[in-house]
Amino acid sequence: SKRTSRKIKAMLLDQTIVVGLGNIYVDEALYRARIHPERIAKDLQADEYRRLHREIIDTLQDAVDQGGSSIKSYVNGQGEMGMFQQQLNVYGRKSEPCHHCGTEIHKIVVGGRGTHFCPNCQK
Repeated sequence: SKRTSRKIKAMLLDQTIVVGLGNIYVDEALYRARIHPERIAKDLQADEYRRLHREIIDTLQDAVDQGGSSIKSYVNGQGEMGMFQQQLNVYGRKSEPCHHCGTEIHKIVVGGRGTHFCPNCQK
């Protein structure tokens, strides 16, 4: 997978490569890892892959700890909404300031999916 010429965002959403990562969590993990979603996967350095791997795990763990993300209609088995959406850094925050640097969050389409990122923090 490291040899693919696909954009990292599209690769992470490919369920034949990484199973279970959804759009929200890919955007958030890429932000936390400071990696631009349009970067070509094969061009990432080993340290960037290690950082991304760690941030994917941490993002998913944080989401589980917060009961998931209730963006539209998600509720858990007890009918409760998840709370992870309250700590989203980029997803759904188009035109809002980045929590880290204050730059406006951008929204583009990558791999057919809406993609939120900070053009300053993510290179």
